[in-house]
Amino acid sequence: MRTISPPILSLLLLALFAIAAPAAQQPPDAMHQFLRDHMGFSPADVASVVAGRAVARQMKTPDPIDVNIFGAVRLGASADAFVQQVRQIDTYERRIGIISVGKFQNPPQLSDLDGLTLDRDELAEIRACRPGDCDAQLPPQAIARFQAQVDWRAPGANQVTDRIFREELFNLLTSYRAGGHAALAAYDDRPRSASLAAEFHLL
Repeated sequence: MRTISPPILSLLLLALFAIAAPAAQQPPDAMHQFLRDHMGFSPADVASVVAGRAVARQMKTPDPIDVNIFGAVRLGASADAFVQQVRQIDTYERRIGIISVGKFQNPPQLSDLDGLTLDRDELAEIRACRPGDCDAQLPPQAIARFQAQVDWRAPGANQVTDRIFREELFNLLTSYRAGGHAALAAYDDRPRSASLAAEFHLL
């Protein structure tokens, strides 16, 4: 909820090519063509990917406020092994030091978020958050809830903020599951509101 910032920065690792073949063997020609024709990779870039080096290139965007980056890297693993790691993304994220990691049940339950808490800086951001001026990316109804329901002078203010944050995050999830991108809210953290549905459509 805090870290997705489509109108400011979309770091898109859109291609992680897992090739189950010796490093010396060339990837399929179709992959070369895709990188050259659609992603703007030069022949030297393609050669670097084949050699096992990560290559990233900035993509053109219709709005100058957007920054979209495409990256490709050759993995020394089979496609099946890569897919298995992606499916265990929570295990991987714990290994690289991400603080709060978890998975939702199917169907999701609000209790799946019980372990999610905000740190001191995040709490300060939400406390100072106002429509059109907020360091946390939040939709209007979430900003209104924090303003109306949190008494920052009360002893349990942090716990109330955590609860509202979890509820708003869960509402975002359930709305998306029910209505797809069209059901997503807009961020009201800057003077110009950002529609998540419109931003994902661009991607």
